Amino acid sequence: MISSRTPNIPSPVIWGFVFYFLFSFTYAEDLSEYLRGIVIDKISDQPIKDVLVSSDSTYQHSGIDGEFQIVIRNQSSQTTSVEFSKDGYIDYFVTINSGDSLPHLRIELYPIIYSGSEVLVKGSRADSDYVSFPIRTYKLAKVQIDNAVHPQHIFKELPGLIVKSYGGPASVTSISFNGSQGDRLALMLDGIIINSEQNGIADISQIPTALLTNIEFYPQGSSARFGSSALSGVINMVPGKSGSWVSHSFGENKFTSDAANLNWKYRSSEYSISTGIMDYVSSNDNTDNGVDFQNAINQKFLYFKSKYMLDQSSDIDFQLFSVFNERDLSGFIYLGPNKSKLEDELQTLNIRYKDAKVSALITIKKSRMDYNYPGNPGPPLNSHFDLSVVSEKIRYNFENYFFVFQHSREKNNSSNTSYISRDLIFGSVEYSTSIGWIDNVTVLRIDHELNNDKILVAAESILQFQPGEYWSLSSISFSSNFKRPGFNDMYWVPFGNPNLKVEQSTNIYFRNIFKIDDITLDINTFYVRYRNLIQWLPKETGIVYSPENIDKSESYGYNASFKLIRSPFYSLQINYGYNVHKHRNPELPYHSGKQGRYSPKYTASVTQNLLFNQFNFTMGYNFVSSQIRFYSYPKDLYISEYSLFNFSMARNSTILKHRVNNVLSVNNVFNLKYETIYGYPEPGRSYSIKTIIYFN
Repeated sequence: MISSRTPNIPSPVIWGFVFYFLFSFTYAEDLSEYLRGIVIDKISDQPIKDVLVSSDSTYQHSGIDGEFQIVIRNQSSQTTSVEFSKDGYIDYFVTINSGDSLPHLRIELYPIIYSGSEVLVKGSRADSDYVSFPIRTYKLAKVQIDNAVHPQHIFKELPGLIVKSYGGPASVTSISFNGSQGDRLALMLDGIIINSEQNGIADISQIPTALLTNIEFYPQGSSARFGSSALSGVINMVPGKSGSWVSHSFGENKFTSDAANLNWKYRSSEYSISTGIMDYVSSNDNTDNGVDFQNAINQKFLYFKSKYMLDQSSDIDFQLFSVFNERDLSGFIYLGPNKSKLEDELQTLNIRYKDAKVSALITIKKSRMDYNYPGNPGPPLNSHFDLSVVSEKIRYNFENYFFVFQHSREKNNSSNTSYISRDLIFGSVEYSTSIGWIDNVTVLRIDHELNNDKILVAAESILQFQPGEYWSLSSISFSSNFKRPGFNDMYWVPFGNPNLKVEQSTNIYFRNIFKIDDITLDINTFYVRYRNLIQWLPKETGIVYSPENIDKSESYGYNASFKLIRSPFYSLQINYGYNVHKHRNPELPYHSGKQGRYSPKYTASVTQNLLFNQFNFTMGYNFVSSQIRFYSYPKDLYISEYSLFNFSMARNSTILKHRVNNVLSVNNVFNLKYETIYGYPEPGRSYSIKTIIYFN
């Protein structure tokens, strides 16, 4: 039982979904032959992951162990050419003769500049140059990102994540995990945390999908590694797609998007630049009271990265990202027709040096927002938020130890607050070791805000081992985490509360991964105990909200992920989450012991991919159970559960020797009326088409 009330899904939809599954599963058994093999670094003799293996209109990326499988179709020509390519390596070609039995290949790629990567001992290397994770992450691949039109469509495939928006792709959009709020999940762009110091939340609508290569999700709290925002989990979005390409998208709601990327190399240097623009105007009459709900956005972005190899073991790189949005946003749909205007901007600049022992990183992050609400109902509101963060970070590794020291200065020049700035320093030590068949990673962090007597301590310890052949991985994690109040929480006049305490939590995770042939089952159970949890609660009439500390809260449950991959023809992934999030506060009896606000108890998703005659079909289903939106007496108020179906069809082809990917997407196929935040209805059914042309 997913909930006490069965989701309202029409029976033809259920039977259609079952038929699609049976057809996909059966068909996946009998398709063209495919070439298998492994890709090896010719110097180090180590497997190479994420190598692009392409043949005519079919392509695949090598896995983490270097293995690949790619379709070899019956061609009219006598030979088929297979190309192996990866940045930093010389391209390699193999010719397959028609009618020959397909061998198991060992491909050796020669690096253009051979240098070692900084790999966390007993841990796993992330695809980003800036971050590493100690245990296996959930990943979204390039093809999943390419098939998405808006950022909020991507994250629904990850277990336990809930996407919340104020009315669709044009509006501010956040992500929460395991019932926690969006300000307790750290979002990073290539290792740089983009959560706003103003409200603690990262707005994913600011990150263009055209920019992203892959997304990694670390499903547990880790303030010891990533700081204040990482109370419940960490997501790292990796930008800078390889190769040179252009893309164009269009669809309903006057949606258009154009983007381009250029990569080139010169001697010992690599360069990448991306730019794009997106327009979207929704007119949504899909509301209970028939009111037309409108949101619009114009987005422009620029990304640049350069990397210079100093020698075989050291390099220096520079990275710049800038995005600017102009938005027209409908307000709370049940109060009136007036729209507000919002301009927001995010800029990050990173300079990093790295060698075998030391890495040094300087980061500058600026975020700005201008909000204008004309009033009616309520008074007019004009707010200006302007924050800048400058940080310097040094990381040094010595045998099994990693030492990190960082200083950050946050400046807040926002309206409705007094000028506020704070200096933060922290130091951490990480130790990795093996005790018999158990691997251990432990991190201790000491964090201090200057001119403040309070010293915060965070710690994380992970025990990881492999019980057996099919029980491929088991890990037990313990962590102590914290989150500082944001500037809005404490200083936003007249709503802030300057007496707020720092949030703290104790997190325990027990994760097990089972793998049998093509099937992987990943079960992650968790228990989190919060202290001084910050929640914005309604005052008096319920229109005005202000933050308060809730003395005790707890969250417990599990996320299960089932994956079947018959690469490259068919894949099925089923995610199911169960989360109980309760407050234990006798001073607030009207919600003590109840499920937290906007914290669904059940979540589920199903994603199927089928390769059929050069077409890639994807069918997705998402379910989110009902959520309390307002504590009341004698009966709490809820937003309804919802079930969404999405569909996409992609085809890869070759035009003038250039690979072309065309994607047709249909979101909210059955035109469901639903809300993720009360009073801000999500758009109904929408169509879009995306075309990407790759030049190398």
